Amino acid sequence: MITAPLTTRFHAISADVARVMSHRLRIPKHRIQVVYRGRDARTLGTPTPERKLRARAALSIDAEAPVVLSVGRLDRQKGVDTTVAAFRKLMERMPDAILLVAGRPGNASDAVHAGAKGCRAIRFLGHRTDIPDLMCAADVLSFPSRWEGLGGTLIEAMALRLPIVASDIPPLAETMSDVGWPLTRPDDAQALAKALLSVLRQEAPNEARKDAGVRRFQAVFTAEAASEGMARLYQDALRDARHRQ
Repeated sequence: MITAPLTTRFHAISADVARVMSHRLRIPKHRIQVVYRGRDARTLGTPTPERKLRARAALSIDAEAPVVLSVGRLDRQKGVDTTVAAFRKLMERMPDAILLVAGRPGNASDAVHAGAKGCRAIRFLGHRTDIPDLMCAADVLSFPSRWEGLGGTLIEAMALRLPIVASDIPPLAETMSDVGWPLTRPDDAQALAKALLSVLRQEAPNEARKDAGVRRFQAVFTAEAASEGMARLYQDALRDARHRQ
């Protein structure tokens, strides 16, 4: 707050963050520049049927099993408890489904594990360094966060053509834009289960939405786009500083 008037430019990772911080810091919106975080497509790799089979084999998962993936710390923010509750409802309609939970322990670990107790179809993988492979193995990503700044996991999922069901909060809606994957209310396990089931049953044109997600990634979220955005930010900050002098 004290140093904000002395700063020529601010960086926000999403338009929603820019809106919130403009109000909190009491600075005009035109001084906050949105530059999205990017991902290196080469690091993520290519989603192929062969890669999917290899990833599933490494996890001892049948090639035909419906697989839901959760990625994120076991914190309340990430809503993994909602994913677990929704998955248990999903299993009533799809009993052969599997839920993979990848993420470090967090402040909601006890609640998440309590919700999963007795369900052998829920597999806790802990911290993983092979998230792109897990995304290739999965059929849908469940991402019902209660709050976020952007949605980096969604960026990776779009790049890897993984269907998504996420919570309907401004940063996640902004990340996916008009790609078309379902958005549900935070904390609504019933709605999340219904949306996951719809995607798994391909009740809508999944391939078209996968294509739209890849286009969204390539247009906005590549590492090159992030680098170019940060370069513009520094150039604008330097121009503003010179103007002040």
